Amino acid sequence: MFLFTGGPVWAMEWCPTPDGAPATQYVALACHRGMDDIHYVNRTYTEPGLVQLWDSGKLEYNKRPDTQPALVYGLTQDKGFIWQLKWCPAGGWEPPSCGRKAPFLPRLGLLAVASSSGVVTIYSLPHPDALLSNTKKDDEKPPIYKARGVVTLKLGSIKAPREEKSGQVLAMDWLPQKPHNIMAIGFYDGIVGLWDLSTKSALLRVRESDRSLTLLPYRCILAHDNMVRTLAFCPASRYLLTTAGEDRYVKMWDLRRLFDPIKVYKRYLTNEICWPFHATGVIKAKDSTFVPRGSTGIHYFDVNMNSLFVLPRSTSVWSLSYSEWLHCVLSADLLGEVILVMLPPLSFSVPNIRRPANRRFPAYFTSKVPYDATEVEREEEGHDDVDGGQEGGETDKPAAESEGGSVGKDTSLTYKEAVKKYSLHYTDFDMRSLVGMGRRTLWKQMQRTEATANIDMDDMPLTALYKVRFNPNMSSHVWFVSGGQTGLVRLQCLRAMITPKVKKLIGENLAQFNALYSPQDQTADEPL
Repeated sequence: MFLFTGGPVWAMEWCPTPDGAPATQYVALACHRGMDDIHYVNRTYTEPGLVQLWDSGKLEYNKRPDTQPALVYGLTQDKGFIWQLKWCPAGGWEPPSCGRKAPFLPRLGLLAVASSSGVVTIYSLPHPDALLSNTKKDDEKPPIYKARGVVTLKLGSIKAPREEKSGQVLAMDWLPQKPHNIMAIGFYDGIVGLWDLSTKSALLRVRESDRSLTLLPYRCILAHDNMVRTLAFCPASRYLLTTAGEDRYVKMWDLRRLFDPIKVYKRYLTNEICWPFHATGVIKAKDSTFVPRGSTGIHYFDVNMNSLFVLPRSTSVWSLSYSEWLHCVLSADLLGEVILVMLPPLSFSVPNIRRPANRRFPAYFTSKVPYDATEVEREEEGHDDVDGGQEGGETDKPAAESEGGSVGKDTSLTYKEAVKKYSLHYTDFDMRSLVGMGRRTLWKQMQRTEATANIDMDDMPLTALYKVRFNPNMSSHVWFVSGGQTGLVRLQCLRAMITPKVKKLIGENLAQFNALYSPQDQTADEPL
């Protein structure tokens, strides 16, 4: 399925739901306001921003979706461009039929929004059905709301406020261990702050003049000499945190002894990082900067400094996503290729793998083809600034900037010119069966692009994908979402990755959920 966001996508996350819940799946995302927007990371600034919440229906492993994705509502804020979105891993979702009393509504989840003003705001998002039933309906446009955040996370202290001097928030993560009360946030100047969301300390809770609540960090680390590009908690421990910075260092921290990292190693620039469950190390998505030929891609490093080359690529890997249900990794890169890798067991040490190429296959490829149209048709398209990407997906802005810095405007091609000149062609891998995949054309094309790829650095990155995310929910864990430069977001199903044992587990959890949550169940009507 496709949806169009209106601009290049840089932040995107699935809304988590309880295991076995037959719930509608929602995707929260944020994009540029226009195709030609330029954003900088070396200074803080404020501007209007929009969080979009999309309804993708009940995504099941064995059924075709009966509805197309729809924008249910938007959440506006004036704290700058949105770099990252993070849902609370668990505990925020409530049944839509719960007995909350007005003005409180059933809660969909808690969403943390990191912006270019140097703050993180946590919003309590209601279920769209409950929200829209209490407001006036507009058939032409989806509703847009300006909501007050539950809490704002700022760096500093009561005696010494930082006043956003540490720069923008470019990385954050929510503690995966219950009760999910710790958040780690990385800033442009290399500082990593730790917030306790459940604190009652009067020194860490500040009531602003507009009666909004602000929390201050209980601990700060000077983790890197420059920008913190990404960070991740260990899912198996409350005390382990990994950070990666612009100084090319990757550091592992024990939150009980923050005076010195427990592991430090210097590699290359890292765009994204994740810590797989039941693993002793982290998986890194590399940028192509400072990387020798043949070493770009995704690597796994354990605590003993052993490495495993998970996926070789010939260009920058912008995003990766790990699925605990499948023990697989998805990658999204500059070429517009989404590759799935089935990981070996990583519980104790890095294994020696025979024929590693058989562990990966392409989910889909994106190719840029010239748009064959007459001059009259091109003139007609030139009068419309918005509709260029509806048919072939040929929407883009001339220059996107990465989390590692801003990129100047490309004078060779503008957005309107790109709409007239190119279209995007998507080629999907047949997910119904993996038998004989080594003989398929798309698999052979993946092998070719792993070593060499023709990239015109002076042209627009029309095919670039900046975010890919596995669905974390049990009933829809074989679905993933990806989006990037064109503003087009794809939702796909990895049909071949489901097994009879998982099907039985989904059925058992569905029956258990229906037994626990009945329409008569009530929940507390207190706000968070």
